[in-house]
Amino acid sequence: MKTFLKLFVLSFCFMALTATFAQPKIGHLNSVDLLNSLNEWKTAQVELETFANKIQEQLKAKQKTVVDEYNVFVQKVQNGELTPKQQDEQQQYFQRKQSELDQDQTKAQQDLMKREDELTTPIRDKVMNAIKAVAQEKGYNYIIDTSVGATLYSSPDDDVTAFVKAKLQ
Repeated sequence: MKTFLKLFVLSFCFMALTATFAQPKIGHLNSVDLLNSLNEWKTAQVELETFANKIQEQLKAKQKTVVDEYNVFVQKVQNGELTPKQQDEQQQYFQRKQSELDQDQTKAQQDLMKREDELTTPIRDKVMNAIKAVAQEKGYNYIIDTSVGATLYSSPDDDVTAFVKAKLQ
């Protein structure tokens, strides 16, 4: 019985020691603040906004052209200048134009998403590589992102933002 008790106590001590040493080291950072502090991120955001404005202006110009044509059509209908057949043809024409505008809008959104991906993916990859390097150098098992709002408490001692910023420069 004494051997069993000694073995039990030794097992318990071993488990307690293992649990003490097996504690994961967790760091944190705010990815939104980190990205917003990078000049290349700011540049990418400005370029993306410029691209979006350009696309939006092009879409507005196309839409204005169609609206102007439609207003002329309505005026002609009100003045009795078009036959019923011409009216039907014009309505089909405007349905096609509306469909084209919808397709242009969808393509513009796709182009904007593609451009955003082209501009931001290299920056995000660079940041992720820096985070991984800091985690390995500092012995962190996990680095959590406090910007997602799920973190209830984080110790300032475990904030790795400064280390990641230094790694990025």
